[in-house]
Amino acid sequence: MSDFFESFPIDHWSLDEYCKYKSKENKKKNNNQSSKQLRHEYINLLESFFKKETNRKIKSRIGRIIKECKDKQEKALQEKALQEESHQQSQEIIDIKSSNIIIGNNNLLRTSSASNSQEPFGSSSKSNSSSSQEPVVSCRSESNSSSSQDSVVSSSNRSNNNIFNNNEEDLGDVPINDGVEEVDDDEDDDPKSDLTWDYHPQRTLDYELEGEIFSDDDNGDEPLTVGSSESGSSAFGGTTNVPSFSIKTTTATTHKEQWNVESFNVIESLNKFRKISKSIVPKKASDLRLLSLNHIYLFALNKGSSIIQYMDTYGDGEIDDNGEHSENIIKKINIDLQIQDGAESDHCTDWFAAHDITLPFLVEARQSQDKVETIAAHVLYRLALNFSNGLPNVQLEDSFVHHIVSVIFESIFQSDQLLEYQWANGKLGGKRKSGDDDNNYKPDFVVFVSHRNDRYDIAVSEVKPPSNANSNNVVESDLVKIGKEMKWMINNLIKRGIENPVVCGILLQGFVLTTYKMDLLYPKIYRMIELKSITLPKSLHEVTVLKTMLQIKSITRKTALKAKKRAFQKSNGEVANSIPPALYLSHSNYTLQRSSNKKQKICNKKQAV
Repeated sequence: MSDFFESFPIDHWSLDEYCKYKSKENKKKNNNQSSKQLRHEYINLLESFFKKETNRKIKSRIGRIIKECKDKQEKALQEKALQEESHQQSQEIIDIKSSNIIIGNNNLLRTSSASNSQEPFGSSSKSNSSSSQEPVVSCRSESNSSSSQDSVVSSSNRSNNNIFNNNEEDLGDVPINDGVEEVDDDEDDDPKSDLTWDYHPQRTLDYELEGEIFSDDDNGDEPLTVGSSESGSSAFGGTTNVPSFSIKTTTATTHKEQWNVESFNVIESLNKFRKISKSIVPKKASDLRLLSLNHIYLFALNKGSSIIQYMDTYGDGEIDDNGEHSENIIKKINIDLQIQDGAESDHCTDWFAAHDITLPFLVEARQSQDKVETIAAHVLYRLALNFSNGLPNVQLEDSFVHHIVSVIFESIFQSDQLLEYQWANGKLGGKRKSGDDDNNYKPDFVVFVSHRNDRYDIAVSEVKPPSNANSNNVVESDLVKIGKEMKWMINNLIKRGIENPVVCGILLQGFVLTTYKMDLLYPKIYRMIELKSITLPKSLHEVTVLKTMLQIKSITRKTALKAKKRAFQKSNGEVANSIPPALYLSHSNYTLQRSSNKKQKICNKKQAV
């Protein structure tokens, strides 16, 4: 078995990736292999692996990869035959007409040389452009797509390492192994979304991506080009008196068009990941892939669940034995994320040991005028009452929120007069505005700051009780939902003139609570950064959640102060500046949903009639 299959996950077992890997390996060994030899070797290794594999799902996956590779080969042969036939017909037409064809005024093209050096009327350029054109992203997934589009190939790889190039003299006669079986996975359960695994054998229905782009050209993969100034009218809901601004003059201290860590271009790596995500069949898209389509990139504490695991920090140079250079880049990226921002010291309080005397401790904490100790004592006191007869019945969401979640959330945010909160009583932003078509989000809990009739949302939470923590009924996970909600808050705050906002998200699945923050320091790079992941208290001995929630409060309070300041500026008639610039915003909105086969059949019947 080649080291390639041991070094890469199965979702990267494409022919192009294998050829790239082997070309680097052959270069070091001064060994030359043709594309035909590499293709033979690749298929033979896969077939050998297929025969030895005992896991049903992995075997089915390998079978699809083999089938896809052979289908591509047959398709390339057919296209080559059609191209040669078309070229021959065009040549015959030219030979019939004349020995000379006048192009323009003075350019003379002789048919005798055209067959050797130039293609008549650009017929070759058309065929070549069609073969090298970037793949079109389909927003719909057909029922057969899962068996033919498992491997993902980026368009750059196709143009640089095209194994099925039309100029190749012989595509080879690769025998088709009729013994390769296709294992049907229709008997599996309903889909459940994973973070990073781009293969979902449990999704048996048809899925599609509903892509909505609001005032966004969706050119996030291309380098950002900004003129000397730009009007801010589009970003401020029709305001015409917004002064022009320049990225170089207004954002030089906090914003950059490039995010480089040593020699590694982070933005280029993220855009490449998003570009590949567009090519993945919606049925098999992971949470990381779905988030990236909306320009949201998750930096999780666990590298296996983070976007960082897809970054090739080794580069094209020589790989050192210890991988220290790559590890150093990753460390610097994590430092740039400022995960510890707003976190309390581990030794700031010593009140955990006083859980059995909650009421006296509450009095003592209040007398000390220490806000952190007072909040902690208040939570302990309320939880003590709820836990007095054992763990409450938390299988229902209302009971779970009332007995545990609300005690912690409200104690944290009630203590600050600047912050307000609301439980599941409407959409983000309060009352929906007529022109706000991209706001369809209804979080379970939202923290905001208000001034008169203005409201600025700065934190959201999604809550699932233990009974529904592993539910498969929802197509998009709460992680994707909360990522989109945080992105909406960022966009809304920037459009309303809040400088450099940082918003927070609290994801509660069962007793597992995970906190996030999101910023926008680079063009269309919404960094969703995981801060903490802890377990909610099931008894008074488990109250470490308070430090995590206090960190969220500290971060949101900074943005709340900016929002309050901007509200007063608005009252005084001061014009808002967009920091970061409005060009940094992305309004792409891709949503994964199940396809309705019944509706499709009805439409087909109507068309037939």
